[in-house]
Amino acid sequence: MSNEARIASGGRSYDDDEISAAAAVPASAPAPLAPARRTRVLPMLFGGALALAAMAGAGVYLLRPAAPPTEVAPASGAAADLYVDAPPIIVSVHGADGRAHFIKLRFVVVARSKGKAELLKERMPMLLDALQSFLRELRAEDLDGSAAVYRVKEEMMLRIRAAIGDDSVSDVLIQDLVEQ
Repeated sequence: MSNEARIASGGRSYDDDEISAAAAVPASAPAPLAPARRTRVLPMLFGGALALAAMAGAGVYLLRPAAPPTEVAPASGAAADLYVDAPPIIVSVHGADGRAHFIKLRFVVVARSKGKAELLKERMPMLLDALQSFLRELRAEDLDGSAAVYRVKEEMMLRIRAAIGDDSVSDVLIQDLVEQ
């Protein structure tokens, strides 16, 4: 072996058998699985198992039988008698554009007592007359915004109390307020 080959090999001399064995192994052959590569596979397997367990738990939670519905006691006859349905009111109002708009209003009046509910039923035509004049005074722009229903409800309470009596009505429940 020459001096140059000895220097290139780090000062160690090789036999001809070692050199021919090294030449027989191609340089591009894959190296055996290193321990560092194995350690990357374990966390991935652990994460996959954890995700599978989470999905199974979510499936069990979502597919469990629903709790039996609780029965609500029916409203007593006295409380149900306090609600007085008014017939729907349809009126035309004018907007800023000059076109006619229609308002449909359905509401329930809540009486303070059973006797007051009977009084409301008897005086329903007077109540509707008071509300018709108020609703015809409305403009389409008065119904814009989130506070419009509250303002209409408050004005209806004032008009109903003026027509029927201050102590007869405790609330007005608006069921539908449709503008077309």
